[in-house]
Amino acid sequence: NVKFINQGAFENCAINGTLNLNNVVAIADYAFAGNAGIKAVNLPATLQSLGAYCFGNNKALKSVSIKAEKIKLGEYAFSDCSSLEAISINAAVIPAGAFNQCTSLTDVTLGRDVSVVSEYAFRGTAIAKFKLDSANTTFYSKDNGEYLTNKAGNELVLIAPGVSGSFSVTDGSITSIGNAAFSGNLRITSVNIPSVTRVGAYAFAYCQNLSTITLGTLT
Repeated sequence: NVKFINQGAFENCAINGTLNLNNVVAIADYAFAGNAGIKAVNLPATLQSLGAYCFGNNKALKSVSIKAEKIKLGEYAFSDCSSLEAISINAAVIPAGAFNQCTSLTDVTLGRDVSVVSEYAFRGTAIAKFKLDSANTTFYSKDNGEYLTNKAGNELVLIAPGVSGSFSVTDGSITSIGNAAFSGNLRITSVNIPSVTRVGAYAFAYCQNLSTITLGTLT
C-alpha cells in the first residue's frame, strides 16, 4: 500500500523478478536504479509520476506495464534498460534520454497526449517504426510509422532510430525539422530533404554516422 517511493530508496539493491507496485502514486529519482535482477515492472492506474533515472540501468528489465491513463516521466527514466523490448507510454513530454540505450526496444506506442519528444529520448534503440495512438492530435504517422510529422505535415518531428542508410523526402512537403528529430540516430548516413528551410535545436545531434545532408536555404 505504499504510495510514494523516495529518491534512491532501492538504488543498487538485489531485487529480483517481478515488481508489483500496487497503489503507488509517485516514484522518485533513482528509486530503483541499478537493480540487475528486476525482470518486470507492473505500475498501477494510480501512478502519476516517474522520476529521473528511476529504473535506469536495470539490465534484466524486459517488461513494463503502465496502467495509468497519463503520467509525468522523468529524464532518463528507463535509460540503459538493455533488455526492455516494448513500451506503451502516455506522457505529454517524453523527456531527454527517457529510453536511452534500451538496445532491445523495438515496439513503442506513443499515447494520445504525447506532444513533445525530447533529445536522445530513444537513442540507441532498435525501433524501426513508431506506433501512434489514433486519438493523438499532435502527430501524424508517415511511412507506416517510420517518421512522425506535425498534423499539418510540414514539420518532421521524429524519425525512428532504427531507420538506417539514406533518408529522403523530396515531395516538398517538409519545410522544417523539429527539435531533436534525428538526435542520437546511429544508423543513418545521409539525409535529403531539399525543401527544408528551418532546423530545430539538437535536430541532428550525435548522429555519428551521418556524413551527407541536403537541405534547402535555411532561414
